[in-house]
Amino acid sequence: MRLLVALLITLMVPALAQEPPADAWKIHDPMPRGQRLKDIARPAGLNNHSLTGYGLVVGLAGTGDSSMSLSSPMMTNMLKRLGLDAGPGAINGLKSKNVAVVAVTASLPPVVRSGDPINVEVASIGDAKDLTGGMLLQSLLTGPDGQVYGAAQGKVTGAADPAKKGPVTGRIEMGGTVSRELTSPALSRPRLILELQRPDYSTAQKVADAVSLRLSVAARPLSDSMVEVNLEGTGLTPVQALAQMEDITVEPDRRATIVVDRRSGVVVVGSTTHIRQALINHKGITVDIGPQGVPLKSVLDSLSKAGAGPDEVVAVLEALHQAGALPGEIEYR
Repeated sequence: MRLLVALLITLMVPALAQEPPADAWKIHDPMPRGQRLKDIARPAGLNNHSLTGYGLVVGLAGTGDSSMSLSSPMMTNMLKRLGLDAGPGAINGLKSKNVAVVAVTASLPPVVRSGDPINVEVASIGDAKDLTGGMLLQSLLTGPDGQVYGAAQGKVTGAADPAKKGPVTGRIEMGGTVSRELTSPALSRPRLILELQRPDYSTAQKVADAVSLRLSVAARPLSDSMVEVNLEGTGLTPVQALAQMEDITVEPDRRATIVVDRRSGVVVVGSTTHIRQALINHKGITVDIGPQGVPLKSVLDSLSKAGAGPDEVVAVLEALHQAGALPGEIEYR
């Protein structure tokens, strides 16, 4: 078997110029295309905020906390925090196991208004077996700063299967209500920071140039992952600027990387990956590349048409890489 790859022409002996077998090595070429800025970057500082609280789920029909669990020091303190009587008499009155003490959590988006509904999660703190169908009594939700940002109440659904080991949890769809407006500080400053999902100096410069052109602002890369946008003197608010930037198209740059999946028979290569001059021979397969080099995709296409299997293709790639003819990195999956 002989395969000859030259500068512009690929020559193969007639015996190899045939349709590849059904299980031939598949080649995918993820050519970089223009992508929307909203798909490759995000504004820094626009993070969700975690809220926590504690509450009581009632109406559990025997699947709630036992009186022994409720009488523990931790649970006694928890009941006191909820403003409930934690004395022995009150605890003994809960032997029906229809009550469970739970932790209540929620996540606030970066910008939220008073009255907005949010989803709520509950998790048993004691030895409750199931929270499904129970009713969470109104519970206050506080932020990391100790301030109250909302309250939660409602019927618990989607609790964990009591037959399975693990935490007993549940969910209350739109069971929380925001009581205090929250705006991220990042939206009140005259400078925005954009964070790239995949750090790259060239891409950061492209983003800065594209934003400067579209918004007529001063934008500059701060690092391979951050771009600063200065809105001073433009009359644009951060929200207005973000709205105009979202659909800006940028073609991301990237390092030369070849991803090899031995199991599925897929090689993912970039369209810009070129092989330098080299002469490789492996088990009768000869790859002869001229001084000006050829795209890696052309070599892989030729190997596939020649009927080379996955192991042979990987061996050729590794040989080219070791010889210094294949730039970048090879990643195996």
